[in-house]
Amino acid sequence: PNGVQLDFPVNISHKVEPPVEAINSLGIDEWVDVQYSPGNQKLMIHLDNYETLKSVEPDFQALVDADNPYGWRAVMVTSSGFDEYDFVSRHFAPLVGVDEDPVTGSNHTILTPYWSKILGKKSMKAYQASKRGGILYVELEDNRVMISGQSITIIKGTIRL
Repeated sequence: PNGVQLDFPVNISHKVEPPVEAINSLGIDEWVDVQYSPGNQKLMIHLDNYETLKSVEPDFQALVDADNPYGWRAVMVTSSGFDEYDFVSRHFAPLVGVDEDPVTGSNHTILTPYWSKILGKKSMKAYQASKRGGILYVELEDNRVMISGQSITIIKGTIRL
């Protein structure tokens, strides 16, 4: 695909005991898997389908106040995809001042190896189901994740060091 391509290291996630307070703050009562990635401090909740993922309505203050045994800074929900998408996700980070991020490249450093293992694919098309939405093309290459997509320049400048 044309556009911007980013090259990131893989971030591995590990199955953890579900932090029920945080999960409840998202309005979720059923899930497939819960994992944590210490590499980028994100909690990942695998939901049963896209309809469930779309219907998530977080109580952001409750998420901020929830017991945080793993030290996450953000929580993502993911499910298998629909139509041409292999998987979908959403990203919530009220702990760092972002209720819901429209498109989050760093999540896909966790999601790509996770879904690659489930789907048996190295190249996938992902959709981030925020209000704005975003399409990402991801590819697992050894210990790297290549993320491609379209972008728009919203600010340009120079930094002098």
